[in-house]
Amino acid sequence: MKKIYLLLAILVFSLVLPALTTGASAAESTTSGTIVIALDLAHGQSSKLVSDLVNLSVPGVVFRVFGTYEGLESLGDTIASDALSGVDVLIFGEINKPLSDEEITAVKSWLDQGNKVLWIAGDSDYGDSGVARQEQANMLAERVGTHLRIDLVSVEDPVSNCGAGYRVAAVVPDEAPELVKLGITRPVLSHGPGVVAYVDDNGNWKSLKLGEATYPDNVFPLLATTANGTIVNNNDPEGNVYEIGDTGRFPIVAAEKLSSGSIVIVSGASPYGDYEPFIATEYYGVALDGPRFVENTLTWSLVEAGIIKVLLTAEDESGDELYQYPTNEVFVNGLFDLISFAVFDDGTNYIFKIGVKELGDNPWNGPNGFSLQYFTIYINTKDGGNTSGVPGSNIQISDDLAWEYAITITPGWESYIENPNSGNGPTALWLADGTVKTGIITVSASDGSDTVLVSVPKSELGDLENAGFIVTLGGHDGFGVKGYRPVSTEAEEWKFGGADSDWIIKDIAPRVVDVLPGGKDVLKPVEDKMPVLKEAVPKKAAPAPTGGLSPAIIAVSIIVIIIVAGIGVYMATRKE
Repeated sequence: MKKIYLLLAILVFSLVLPALTTGASAAESTTSGTIVIALDLAHGQSSKLVSDLVNLSVPGVVFRVFGTYEGLESLGDTIASDALSGVDVLIFGEINKPLSDEEITAVKSWLDQGNKVLWIAGDSDYGDSGVARQEQANMLAERVGTHLRIDLVSVEDPVSNCGAGYRVAAVVPDEAPELVKLGITRPVLSHGPGVVAYVDDNGNWKSLKLGEATYPDNVFPLLATTANGTIVNNNDPEGNVYEIGDTGRFPIVAAEKLSSGSIVIVSGASPYGDYEPFIATEYYGVALDGPRFVENTLTWSLVEAGIIKVLLTAEDESGDELYQYPTNEVFVNGLFDLISFAVFDDGTNYIFKIGVKELGDNPWNGPNGFSLQYFTIYINTKDGGNTSGVPGSNIQISDDLAWEYAITITPGWESYIENPNSGNGPTALWLADGTVKTGIITVSASDGSDTVLVSVPKSELGDLENAGFIVTLGGHDGFGVKGYRPVSTEAEEWKFGGADSDWIIKDIAPRVVDVLPGGKDVLKPVEDKMPVLKEAVPKKAAPAPTGGLSPAIIAVSIIVIIIVAGIGVYMATRKE
């Protein structure tokens, strides 16, 4: 009988505890500390527009380089395991100089650790070295274990282009992940691109033409031609799967999630270097969303690889703003048009990403990377809280969305944060009781992608898993009303126009120009009162990690294990 009880105790431990610990680790999908993206410039790549790439608003990252680039820390001239030890994302622009066998082995070992991102950029078959670059990319892709390849052809688009068919104005397809599509309204340059294909486990090449091919569940199209895409062949050999004259939506960028949890991105053109990379903002008169595409792709890959966590994403497609812009030339169209919002968790910080139609080139050199906007994020986490807008905004929040935290994001001139409750509007965290905290928020902006990143320690905000968010945008003016740019009935050089005269007389004209969610209609005063914002962006329910259990269930289950095991041991050892 003693043996039976003892075996029972051991059985409980061996069967239940592993399941619990597996669930706990599966739920741990974020990483603490700085995320490192390494760019390869050690294999003959051009450094064209690297400066634009490293200034993108990718949550929580720093950039390093293999090779040399002014301003970036070098990891060496050779890709080795020790140099990769702290790297989360490795990007190969088009490879002109072959990697050594030792370098490829190091990359594969690094990728096999899981929760890594590898981007392999190829090229078209154009020119004396086009096919060689394709083959270099494919050799690396094969060795690291992805099924994705660059077929040995080129694709052109006679309709959607930047002045010539080979200057493809590619699009983010509807089939792409939502985070990749976020805020993108314009095409992306793909200068003389190759086409991505799939090689199955038997070595058979398969088409990934959108609308015809069936994609495996772990393969994602990220960028493609329009339906007018046309396959061409500039040099022998012919393609493995795509034939000359084929038309349709051909993938230029695709990604595969490996069994290790790592992500491999393969592209027929490059995010940097190249003749003209993806990241271009304009080409031959065509306005482009290249920076936002590269930024979104990197952000999505970090989330998909489990390096960071996304809490929500939202878009505003209304394109409407409440007021006419001031008449000074710095106020270009789109400055006060919110188009996207997202919240990320990197394990240590919450990172808020705000997208606008146009950030404005920072004409007065604001330290935070912009000069003209005043953003506020209101956060509702529970009942109660504050229903007033931040000073100067002239808005109210509905009772059911009363905020516990408000984050104000302004250009960041130091003199403007000395008196947070008066003057010019600080970059600060506001608590519902009126407390204002400065110096704890990190802000950066990318004029290329027209996005602003705001990082706040998680310890300051608590759990935001089920929070509601309201994002407002006004004009920043150091000589305005608590940092907000004034409004009037008619637009003036430094004032917004279009307010009703009664709003001005009664001081109920909102100084907020756009809000997400809702748009301009929810900003209009009603019945001689300031506008009350009644909508928030809720968290989108994230899928539970496979096998994951809540901390409460784990805790209770462990207690039960201890009790059962204790009884078993006691019954096994007591005297008959």
